Amino acid sequence: MKRIGFIVLIVLSIILVVGCSTDNTNDAENEVGNNSTDNDESNDNEEDAVMLEIGETGDMKTTVAEYEMTPTNVEVFDERDGEKPTNEGDVFVLIDFTLKNTDTESVDPEDIIDLGVVLEGDEFTSDNYWGMDYDFVEELEEEIEPGEEVTGQLLFELDPSDSYELHFDWGLAAEDIRYIWEIDENDIN
Repeated sequence: MKRIGFIVLIVLSIILVVGCSTDNTNDAENEVGNNSTDNDESNDNEEDAVMLEIGETGDMKTTVAEYEMTPTNVEVFDERDGEKPTNEGDVFVLIDFTLKNTDTESVDPEDIIDLGVVLEGDEFTSDNYWGMDYDFVEELEEEIEPGEEVTGQLLFELDPSDSYELHFDWGLAAEDIRYIWEIDENDIN
């Protein structure tokens, strides 16, 4: 009788182990499936985004602050003041902007700029090089008071392209509104 109980216990253990390993495989497959769903959702978010041009203002409502963002100028170059992009063949993309704090409290510009700003080129995406201490970049250093409007610059390193997309505040929005500035060759100085 002990022997039958022992065999039943082994068979149940095998079934449990096989069942769990099958579930893990399915979980991995589901995870891959979920990733493509997430990609589909991000594509949907881009399709639902408000598309703007250089000079147009996005009214940002984020988890950090509320503000208006207006990219005003785009410059592309491969060297400035003896500085070159980190990767050979890349260029600097320097974007001038104005930012107006429409919130009721002052905001640290790093809380806005450090998060959620990316520039997409033909093949690659670049995060902002804010705080890299390039002398030719006008950075915002002081808190921005309610109602105050300031100017600054964003710096990116990317492959050369005739067009870019500036995604500002991607993933930090308190509302479902996303802003993308389309930059074409006519906008680039």
